[in-house]
Amino acid sequence: MITNSFGFYLIIAGFVSLLILRFYRGKYWAIFLILGIGFFALRMSMKEVTILIGNRLSEDYLTFNRNHEYNYKNGSKEIISIEDNTLINDTEDYLVVEKLEYSTYASYTSGDNVVMDIPPYSHVQLINSIDYFYSQPPDTISVKNGGTTTRFWIHE
Repeated sequence: MITNSFGFYLIIAGFVSLLILRFYRGKYWAIFLILGIGFFALRMSMKEVTILIGNRLSEDYLTFNRNHEYNYKNGSKEIISIEDNTLINDTEDYLVVEKLEYSTYASYTSGDNVVMDIPPYSHVQLINSIDYFYSQPPDTISVKNGGTTTRFWIHE
């Protein structure tokens, strides 16, 4: 697994290659086109993995692997099937994913909107990405006139 910042550098490299292609009119223009598209395709083919490591910290990684053998801090090993939005709980905390709904006329609702429970030293495939890790979500957010939006919050 590689860090998520490396994926950002791949996108920047693709953009720079296409930018050079825009201004470069030499006989090697096809190389810059292939590099630019290749860097973008490489980044988009990677799967995102979030690992909760304790002390309310998380780390984001990217991987090409469909399966990854992960060693938890408690000594157990598990082969994890990697898909988009894979979350690995490498803590001894029981966690809850909660759905928050914001609208133009009301702040978020919570309490009875538990989407899933995550036991310690386990992994889950999330349907939606997490917007708030541990920290209390804001009471209100900017929503277009008459609209609603849903966010997800993970906490103990």
